Amino acid sequence: MKGQACVRDVRILVCVFSIALIAGVAGAAEALRLADIFSDNMVLQRGRDIACWGWAEPGAEVDVLFTQSTDDAAAFAGSNFLESAEETAGSVKHNPAIGKIRLSYIDDEPAVFTPVSKKVVADKEGRWEVDLGIHEASFTPAFLAARTENDRILIKNLLIGEVWIASGQSNMEWAWTRDKMWANKGLVFNGIRYAKVRGASTSPRDSFVADEAVDRGRAFEPWIVCEDGAVDAVATVPYLFGEYLHRRLKVPVGVINIAQGGSFAREWCYRELLEEMDSPTLNGQLAGYDAKKKEGENEVKWRGAPAELYNARLYPIRKMTVAGVIYLQGENDVGGGVKTVQNGRFKNRFVFRGIHAGSMRSFMR
Repeated sequence: MKGQACVRDVRILVCVFSIALIAGVAGAAEALRLADIFSDNMVLQRGRDIACWGWAEPGAEVDVLFTQSTDDAAAFAGSNFLESAEETAGSVKHNPAIGKIRLSYIDDEPAVFTPVSKKVVADKEGRWEVDLGIHEASFTPAFLAARTENDRILIKNLLIGEVWIASGQSNMEWAWTRDKMWANKGLVFNGIRYAKVRGASTSPRDSFVADEAVDRGRAFEPWIVCEDGAVDAVATVPYLFGEYLHRRLKVPVGVINIAQGGSFAREWCYRELLEEMDSPTLNGQLAGYDAKKKEGENEVKWRGAPAELYNARLYPIRKMTVAGVIYLQGENDVGGGVKTVQNGRFKNRFVFRGIHAGSMRSFMR
């Protein structure tokens, strides 16, 4: 009897503790935050509406400021907050670029920049979004700040120029350090910025679905300024493409690299598009995948699951405005996957229909 009483008391204690914990979580306000792609040193697309979005406590009023004025940013976020942000950024050091020449463009006649100040109320899910307007290319660093009654965010050194998404297989992932002929040679430009998916996202996982959890996830590493030793961590092809645009157009260039070595075409397409293609081979693969999933098979075992890379890497940045997409190397489908063969051609046709004509359509606005 004593043992039964002891168990009952423990159960009561656990229930009380659980109720208190749930109440604490439910009552905790969500901290203000921007989408993961927003960080110091990023590039925003010129000539088109710029979307800015994030999360806060449901119903919270969010003030957003986009400005090139240090004084305005300090007044909005607080001078101490601005100094703290600068000190944190300054603590990140890279090895000096040996044998490289640093080249920076300067605006002789800077474009007129109109500061943007917006107010928005977070919806019942905590989401909020504002339009930062249309701006011309500029090498003048800008600030993006957001605040609520309890939280403040400030990101700095933003430029306005051309933004491109880089995708494909491992050839798009290889860094300078793998190509010895480029190591410690050539020019480096602080007007070229680079972002990529975090290391935890480099292995395809079907646990990624286009839902709220993925939307709020931490998929991207902070933006890198392509100067000093940082350039050695940047993938070679995206950097060379960015350098070409940068030197030809004389505007800042940002490249977001979402490439995945050994990926399949179906991973980069959203599910509805795959179904619209009406390929017998593809339909069979989709049916087989759905059957295995229904049976409860561990989805992580499915390498190349339909739409997984689209959901994991494109869905979280679907609201971004970009200039275009570059794609290097065909997919693993050439080795036994989907083959829409017509006149000896299959790979390029599938890439065009899947990536450029479908999944990327939302970015080309």
